[in-house]
This record gives sequence, structure tokens and C-alpha cells, in this order.
Amino acid sequence: MKNNLFHHFFDNSTQISCNFDSDWCNFTPNVYFTRYTGVSPSITSGPTEDRTGDGFYALCNGKLLLDPNEKCLFYQNVSLLVDTDLKFWYHMSGVHIGTLEVILNETNVVWSLTGKQKNEWIQAEIILPAGDYSLAFSANRSIYGRSSCDIALDDLNLKGQPYIKGIFYIDTMICQYYIYLGKLVKNQVNRHYFNQF
Repeated sequence: MKNNLFHHFFDNSTQISCNFDSDWCNFTPNVYFTRYTGVSPSITSGPTEDRTGDGFYALCNGKLLLDPNEKCLFYQNVSLLVDTDLKFWYHMSGVHIGTLEVILNETNVVWSLTGKQKNEWIQAEIILPAGDYSLAFSANRSIYGRSSCDIALDDLNLKGQPYIKGIFYIDTMICQYYIYLGKLVKNQVNRHYFNQF
């Protein structure tokens, strides 16, 4: 029998701060998404520079999408202890702009925008649910053409927070816990929830 044995270690929810200036920040792109700087390849769509004016952005070059069912895509796996704020900037100006989506686990679309927007960088903000899943950004062109359909993304921020994770034993009961910002938020064995540590 183990009495009051307590063990913990520090861990983190996924944190992303990506401006694409150096690399893909652990995202995996398909062949249609590229890191780009300066004026986008289409003179009638896409940004003239990244959001801050001196770096790179992620570009979906719509001219490469010969089939309107093809998509530009990049993704990475994330692990979030609690619902977490995701912010990003997008540029969707052009007569053949398709749809930009944020997708979890390949099928769960949690944010979507279709069609031509203002010719400027615009910020979006969504709350991602707690859990372990793939986080993907997907973009395509309209079915009516591919001459003016560049979609761009920049400055992605996912503010996961550090937390303590571990196991403690009280007599014969084994409990797993997560301490997030000073509070004991979940007991994963018996599914009890606590208000404070």
C-alpha cells in the first residue's frame, strides 16, 4: 500500500507563434502552400507584402490548383489541456478566391470563410477545444477560375499555457491530476472535478 506518495512534472499545452519568416514552425505543408515574401505571383490577388512589411507569409498560389477540388494545406498535431485562443491573419482579395478553413482531425471545420474580402490583412480569432488532434489550414480556389485567387496567412498564435501534470497516491486510491494556473482541474481516473488545489 502506498500512502500520500506525490509525484509531478511540468508540461505544456501546444504553443505556436509563427510568422513564417524562418520556417514552417513545425507545420507540414503540401506542395501547394509555400513561404513567400513580397508581392504575390498574381497581380490581381494576394498581398503585396507580409503583414508587418518585412518578412514572409504562407501563400496558397491558386494558379497551381488545376482542379478546383485540390487544396493548399498545412497542419501540425497539437495538445491542449483547456480551450485555447487561436489568432491568425489572412488575406483573401481576388475575384476567384475560394474558401479558407481551419480544420481539426481532417473533417471537423471550426472556422470557414469564402469569397473575396477586403484587399488587406484581416485578423481572425477562434477558440480551439481542449484535446489532442491535428490542426490544419486549408485553402482552395473558386470553381470559376484560377487567375485571381491567391490566399495568404501570417502571424499565427496559439497561446497554450504551462501546467503541472502528475500522479498522487492516497492509501489505495490512485489519482491523476492537472494543475493549470494554480488550480486542480481534472482527476482522470475517477472523473471527479475540483475547484481548487
